Formats: sequence, C-alpha cells, structure tokens
Amino acid sequence: MTLIEQIKPLLDSGAYFQRDIAAQSGISAGALSAYLKGTYTGNIDNIETALANWLATREKKAKVFVEAPHFIEIPTAKKVFSALDMAKILPTMVTVYGASGVGKTKACQEYAKSNQ
Repeated sequence: MTLIEQIKPLLDSGAYFQRDIAAQSGISAGALSAYLKGTYTGNIDNIETALANWLATREKKAKVFVEAPHFIEIPTAKKVFSALDMAKILPTMVTVYGASGVGKTKACQEYAKSNQ
C-alpha cells in the first residue's frame, strides 16, 4: 500500500486535515497537496520519508497510548465497597473515612453507578 493510499482515508474520514498532516510531518502544506495529487516536482524521497515517519509515529501512539480506565478497584475501593455492602444489607449507616486523595469519593460514585 502506497503512502498516498494510507493517507487518503485519513483525510476522507475527516480525522485529519492536510495542514495538520503537513505540520506534524514537517513538510509544507503545498508540498503535501502536490504530492497527494501526484504533481509534486521536488524531492519526493524527502516527502515520503517525512510522511512514513509521521505514519509510523501515529501507529506507535495508537498502540502505546490506550485510553485510561475509568475506574480501578484498588484496596481502598474494595474496603469502601465492603462497607457500603454492609450498609445495604443491614439497616445501618456506615462512615467511610481515610486520608485525602485515596479514592473514597470515586469508590462511592462507582458503587452507586454499579448498584442501582
């Protein structure tokens, strides 16, 4: 598959604009436009090297940078879940306490979301 065949779908889908690809790959927008049309008269090897590097970097980012999980059940969350389960089963109220920033509020929010 040629570089043009790899780049055209990205442009057609609206995921990227030519000016974005040109800026990110380090070539001028005019050179990229002419290259994609097949009318570029300059050094094609430089353009293709820059575009190949850009595509490789884009693929690497897609593999390495996955979306962060919304919630991770850490030991604090497990304790909060247990306390909230007890409050749900028994006719009682529980107090959740601990150091600031350890995830008490997020654990309660996640419990409320998953136990409706």
